[in-house]
Amino acid sequence: MSSSPTAFLRRLARGGVDLGAAVVLALPLVLAAVVSRLAARKGVGLGPEPLINNVHHARALRQQGYAATTFVSHEYYITNRFDVRWLRGRPFNHYALFLKVLFSFEAIYIYFNGGPLGWTRLKWLEPWLYRLAGVKVVVMPYGGDVQDFGVHDDVVYRAAYLADYPDFVRRQMASRRRNVGRWIRHANWVISGCDWVHYLPHWHTLMLAHFSIDTEEWKPLDGAGAGARRITADKPLRVLHAPNHRSIKGTAIVEEVVRRLRADGVPVELVIVQKMPNHELKRLVQEIDVVVEQLVIGWYGIFALEAMACAKPVLTYIAPELERLYRLQGLLDRDELPVTKVDHNTLEAALRAMATGERDLAELGRRSRAYVLRRHSLEVVGAVFAGINRQLGLRAPQPAAAAGAESPPRSP
Repeated sequence: MSSSPTAFLRRLARGGVDLGAAVVLALPLVLAAVVSRLAARKGVGLGPEPLINNVHHARALRQQGYAATTFVSHEYYITNRFDVRWLRGRPFNHYALFLKVLFSFEAIYIYFNGGPLGWTRLKWLEPWLYRLAGVKVVVMPYGGDVQDFGVHDDVVYRAAYLADYPDFVRRQMASRRRNVGRWIRHANWVISGCDWVHYLPHWHTLMLAHFSIDTEEWKPLDGAGAGARRITADKPLRVLHAPNHRSIKGTAIVEEVVRRLRADGVPVELVIVQKMPNHELKRLVQEIDVVVEQLVIGWYGIFALEAMACAKPVLTYIAPELERLYRLQGLLDRDELPVTKVDHNTLEAALRAMATGERDLAELGRRSRAYVLRRHSLEVVGAVFAGINRQLGLRAPQPAAAAGAESPPRSP
């Protein structure tokens, strides 16, 4: 699709400002990195990608006694519960936030997009600046920052990706590959897990996924556990599906399966939500019966864990080779994974069994919450992060903070 002359000129002007800022600020940032060694840094910073993961991770670190601060230079619809929000004045907000990071934290937890300079022309310089400053860098994936079909080509996933983002592979895949190479070489510590293992050539810590869940925030409604009500024609099985990427999550298949079930008289109702803030989504998750997460990716994500923490059965696609990996690595016990494993062929039968009472939804819900408590609670993930921090030489933590404690959002 061609762009208008006005849009082209706007992009050209923005590119000129970005380039000019990089040229002017490169040397001052090098000097700032050296000077920042004299700063009284404290604790851990998490950002700048505005992911709900960071909110939970900060809580997990605080429970381990570390000062933890989330920082962002932009926001999505999901949440704005970040401690430092430097949102205006692109590209200078990224540089200002980088200086804040440089002078504030002993270590940072970032994604493969990079830190604040990842959104500037100086992204290539950022690892060296942290090294000059003596700031430790832990890098971990979230998905869209590492997935590269030139490294691992799952054609089903690639086809879904191209349907949702038709120009992505042509325009951004090479940049993503450079980002991964840069931080694999220069980060002090790399965390991997999920399906991300396909795309990362190296890691120090392997986890099922680094997602941590506040199980006091995400929990069943009082007296309304999974399977507490009888499924009838008047009160059908309520199935929640929340796709942020319809093709990647297999939404069309989910819709077609539910249409066929309803045509057969099976009492099932599909609820689809998109771009819903996290606090609104939580209430909906607590009220429905089951969640269909995705049918393409091959491992569960944070939405599945949020639902499981609320004692909701989750149906999702699990790639056999990934389950085998995590079992062989000692991260997963035999038959421990409580999700109902489905694909495009088996989803219909699985939902039919749930709607007709052949599956015990209450028991599935109990197993789901128990799994999150064992593998993805703030305490469990926080302990992994604390171990990494110790190996990086961070100073001894202070007495553990109260569970769930967090700082109020603030902007400079």
